[in-house]
Parts: sequence; structure tokens; C-alpha cells
Amino acid sequence: ECSVCGDGQEVTNLNAVFEFPGQPAVSCINLQVAGAEGTIPLNQCSFLPGLIIVCECAPLGSVIIDDTPAPISSAPVDITPAPLSPTPAPVVQATPAPVPPTSAPVIPPTDAPVNPPTSAPVIPLTAAPVNSPTFVNGGKKENTGYSSGGKKRKYRIH
Repeated sequence: ECSVCGDGQEVTNLNAVFEFPGQPAVSCINLQVAGAEGTIPLNQCSFLPGLIIVCECAPLGSVIIDDTPAPISSAPVDITPAPLSPTPAPVVQATPAPVPPTSAPVIPPTDAPVNPPTSAPVIPLTAAPVNSPTFVNGGKKENTGYSSGGKKRKYRIH
């Protein structure tokens, strides 16, 4: 429970409206009820008494609510009907038709940006890497190359 005016205090200006930036405006009586119902978090309750000056807080019992019903008279009431003439329906003048429609904006088609066809990009084949012949084992010629399976092989040249 939160006493929005502080302990032992109550709102006396019930219909005043309390406004706080970033929060909806609320009448002081609704603020007091929200506090009593526990809707207002306690960590926010403690600083409210200094902010709700418009609610005119006063000691409990300061507000006297008169629940006495209004007096009822038994005197006859003369009901005289007032002459009523029908209220004409509001008539709105027709607005002039819009200007004749215009054709849709048409821009002639443009040619697609197409470059003339070119031959497929062909890079000339390069020869497989071949080491120059070397002489090993008593002057026999050998060459290193690659087989069709991609394995490196030595070939003897006779």
C-alpha cells in the first residue's frame, strides 16, 4: 500500500489532474486509489508527496464527503412540451467533379543496355611444367613430369 500524500495524509483536491513527463495524466483521486490498491510500486511512492502539489494533500479526515441525498420534492411538476421543429439534415454542396483524367505518364521504352557479344574468354593453354633434363646415375638423362592422374613421375630419356 502506498499513501501518495505521505503517511497520515490524503488528497483533498480530488478532481485535480497530476501530470508527470513520460506518464499518463491522472486525476488525484485515481492516483490515491491506485496507491491504496498497491498499483504504485513502493520505490516510486516515496517521492510522490513532493510532486503531487496539485492534489493538495492534507491530514486524514480533512475531506468531508457528504453522502446526504439531494432533497426530493413532492410538489407537482408542470411538464410543458417545448415546440420542436425538426432540424434539417445537414446538406453539403456537391463538389465539382475533378478535372478530366489525364493519361498515365508513359515513357517510351529504352533499349536494353546490351554490349555486342564477345567470344568466350579463352586463355591459351600453357604447357605443363617440365623441368629441363638432368643427368643422373652416370649420365643417363631423366625428366620429371606429371602423369594424367596428377602424380609426379620421372621419365628416363634413352
